[in-house]
Amino acid sequence: MKTFKKILTIFGICVIAINVGIFAPRAEVAHAAVSVDVANFAQLFCVISANQLPTVSDSYTNTTNYFCGGTTIADNDIDIAITASFNFSNVNSIGNPVVLYIPTKNFTIHSADLSNPQIITRDPADTTVLLYVNGGSLTLANIIIDGNGANVQATEVMVAMSTGTLNITDGTVLRNNNRIANYGGGAMTISGGNFNMTGGLITDNRALGAGGISFGNNNSSLTAVISGGEIIGNTAYQATGGGIRLGITTTNGNSFSVNVIGKTVIANNTAATNGGGIGGYDDPRLQPYLTVGPNVVFSGNTAATTARIDPSDQSLYDTNILATSFSLPAPFNGYNNYDIQYAGTLPTDICQYNSSLWADDTNCVKPTEPTLPPTEPVVPGAPNTGLFLLR
Repeated sequence: MKTFKKILTIFGICVIAINVGIFAPRAEVAHAAVSVDVANFAQLFCVISANQLPTVSDSYTNTTNYFCGGTTIADNDIDIAITASFNFSNVNSIGNPVVLYIPTKNFTIHSADLSNPQIITRDPADTTVLLYVNGGSLTLANIIIDGNGANVQATEVMVAMSTGTLNITDGTVLRNNNRIANYGGGAMTISGGNFNMTGGLITDNRALGAGGISFGNNNSSLTAVISGGEIIGNTAYQATGGGIRLGITTTNGNSFSVNVIGKTVIANNTAATNGGGIGGYDDPRLQPYLTVGPNVVFSGNTAATTARIDPSDQSLYDTNILATSFSLPAPFNGYNNYDIQYAGTLPTDICQYNSSLWADDTNCVKPTEPTLPPTEPVVPGAPNTGLFLLR
């Protein structure tokens, strides 16, 4: 009987202990990335290349980890804090450029001091891709990557991805890349994978086509979500897509979608042909693949000509393109070719805007311009209430 009472007593203590949390399961501890300070390109190369499997050897070089002894970090999440500005001089000991590939692991590159963004500048000897995500994950935050366009005629973009995940966040600036070869983007080429832009600035880049960002053209599935940031002042100087170009690849069952939402600004971009803000490559009619949210701002984009949307596409346009702020002189819908490319070759019934007049073609129906509210009088000394600040 005494033994039974002891068992009951022990059982009661255990029940109390569980209720008060003494034996409660240990709470999960959030996993923290390994943080590494980097002050020059040699250190950056060492940290990234030494943590890939199995090597970073590629067609440019037969050497691996020539800047370091190949010491690896076992962790899969690596936080790289840039403590000083430096040139991205990825040229190896035999004079060949080396692309920094990210085939595995999750890297974040950011300035160590958030109040003092550091600048990584393309070296004059380097003309190829700087950072290439091909299976891993890369997040850029509060860092400036400069293409050094005044001194470098680049053959490639600064950042590229074929598969994996690329995140562009607040404080990131990709600027001033002067690409003189190929049509795959001025700042970035995203041919596959998952792309997310929640902030930052893509500006002052130029290429034959896709002055800012090129999406697609690799027969790979691609999902892009641009929910914030600015794409401003980029140039496609021979073809389509001043700010963004879509090279739609839906063959072999691949999925393709580009969603521009949030308070994204696409402004002052120029295309030599079509799509000053957003243009197309394989399929110039972008309706099935492109979604634009109601708060997106288009302003000051230009192309060879403006156009109106084909009435037969109006229903799909109304579903996919919800923005209401577009570039003059055609502020009535996004498929005005200044902001979003409608077609590679403008149909004969498109109203074209030349010399401040709409062409009066036989089948042309001039778009109905919206009735704007009366302009409020300017009060001397009142603050500027513009939608955004152009840099």
